[in-house]
Amino acid sequence: MFQLSNSEIYQVPIERVRSMQSRVIIVSVFLIGLLFILVGRLAYLQIVSHQDFAALSKDNQVQVVPVPPVRGQIYDRNGTLLAGNETVYRLAITPRYVDDLDSLLEKIGKIVPVSDEDISKFKRKLGVSNKHTEIVLKDFLSTEEVARVAVDRYSMPGVSIVTDLHRVYSSSLYTSHVVGTLGQIDKQDLQKVDPVRYRGLRHVGKLGMEMESEEILVGSSGHNQVETNAHGRKIRVLSRAMPTAGSDIYLTIDLDLQKFAYDALGDEVGGLVAIEPSTGQILAMVSKPSFDSNVFGIGWEQNERKDLLTSEDRPLLNRAVQGQYPPGSTIKPFLAFAAFETGIGNRKFHCPGWYQLPDYSRQFRCWKSGGHGYIDLFDAIAESCDVYFYELAHRLGIDEMYYQLSKFGFGSLTGVELSYESAGILPSKEWKQWAKGEPWYEGETLITGIGQGATLVNMLQLAHATSIIANRGVKIRPQLIHKTVDIQGEEYLHEPNLIEVIDVNERFYDPVIKAMEKVVHGNRGTARRLSEGMEYRMAGKTGTVQIVSRKKEADRMDLKKTDKKFHPHGIFTAFAPADNPKIVVAVIVENGASGSAIAPIARAVIDHYLLSEPETADTEGDSFAIVTDH
Repeated sequence: MFQLSNSEIYQVPIERVRSMQSRVIIVSVFLIGLLFILVGRLAYLQIVSHQDFAALSKDNQVQVVPVPPVRGQIYDRNGTLLAGNETVYRLAITPRYVDDLDSLLEKIGKIVPVSDEDISKFKRKLGVSNKHTEIVLKDFLSTEEVARVAVDRYSMPGVSIVTDLHRVYSSSLYTSHVVGTLGQIDKQDLQKVDPVRYRGLRHVGKLGMEMESEEILVGSSGHNQVETNAHGRKIRVLSRAMPTAGSDIYLTIDLDLQKFAYDALGDEVGGLVAIEPSTGQILAMVSKPSFDSNVFGIGWEQNERKDLLTSEDRPLLNRAVQGQYPPGSTIKPFLAFAAFETGIGNRKFHCPGWYQLPDYSRQFRCWKSGGHGYIDLFDAIAESCDVYFYELAHRLGIDEMYYQLSKFGFGSLTGVELSYESAGILPSKEWKQWAKGEPWYEGETLITGIGQGATLVNMLQLAHATSIIANRGVKIRPQLIHKTVDIQGEEYLHEPNLIEVIDVNERFYDPVIKAMEKVVHGNRGTARRLSEGMEYRMAGKTGTVQIVSRKKEADRMDLKKTDKKFHPHGIFTAFAPADNPKIVVAVIVENGASGSAIAPIARAVIDHYLLSEPETADTEGDSFAIVTDH
């Protein structure tokens, strides 16, 4: 047998030994490193990420299912339901449990009718939703359809019947601008709402009191922990966190009066506001044309909503609070207080039918071409003499007019619970410089004195300002919420909110109110036709807003021969009874010819509110089109 001698063994090169040792060390370090990595990873999985993986493991068996709250309902002041909830059934699919979606959709289509639009909407939602989320395929299943789906559910993993509450608006055409509507929660809404509170909710208030009172109405979501099998079928509920229902809201609106006012406007375009002056409570708020709030709910076609959004008539515009119109001669009673405050109110001025500033070529015409002769402030209000108020405006100046009119809230928000109300415009030198970068001209002061030019108001502002006269200086914030009632039945009344008593001498109210009475009851009052058969005294003021320039006498408009779209707007504001006001009404009819022409609408509403046997608004016939008194 061959053997190496000791001397031969020692002859192995030392370099080879060292190389082998280095390799052993490297391999050892590599193996030790791998061991540390493995131990570290195990530690991370078992210790650091234990809760996450435990939750994922549990999710294979347990689902947290949101339970949306019952939305509070909306009633009128008398407890008549305006916006309520009804139970509906929806067919939904949870994608995580579905292997072949197209086959499942085909099978469902043989059980219940599913339209191409339903499938299209479903697939759009599928592209932006989590696979664990129930996605609605079909809304408003009948009880028969629910039964058919239930029979075959065992063979359709991921399919479920969802019970939900659907918002329903009764009397919607009459109340849509006040009550508003819900809409689907969008990306902007998601940035504003509390995600925990809104879990499971798909809709949020978009218009009217549905939007403004969202915090009161919505409540707060709960949730159930539900054990499911491998097919997503619910086996049992492990725990419940109950939702909190929203509170109900009772509006100040009187639905009976609201309907009457809506019908009184007929087919006209315009707006009307009725207020109880002693409380500021809004009894009616009408805007025409209107819309059906239910269109924005589930089950309506997209093109129906598009028609509303693109209509030239702008039915979504709440003309009562968003519409901005020159007030016309309805501004004159408010300027009368300025006349008394500055000592001009007891003077007479001559009206030849026109007014001309010194060194000014333009003539500013009165609506009455032959003029009113010598006339005092009392009769100038009753007969709506423009020349008197041109002279008054010239003597006051725009700064004093701005100061006096702002006391009555012109150019400011009323504070009603509608965030989109317009403030209107009360012009001044500073305003024009800011808005247009131009100086103020004296001619602009004159037309401001008859409510034309840059001055803009909405009907809520005008009714609010008229309420201040009716209240003899007491300024109360208009309100739409009468009370709220929570789930326990606790009532929370919204008391009248006194803003201030305006700085106007008490003795000036009598002459102004008497002049406004003479508008209706005087022999030459611009609304004298209105008083026939009236069982109470009304204080009012007509206004006519020219929308087409008429520079020459020959250009005076023959309403019978003129397209209605060129007719002036008619405005009327009034309160009654004059000696103990119970209601204030401000109304505008676009292209309504004149304030005296549309005044019967206001009278009809006031009659309906005050009298047991109200008269019907008569706005038909030639008399509506040809009356041109201011």
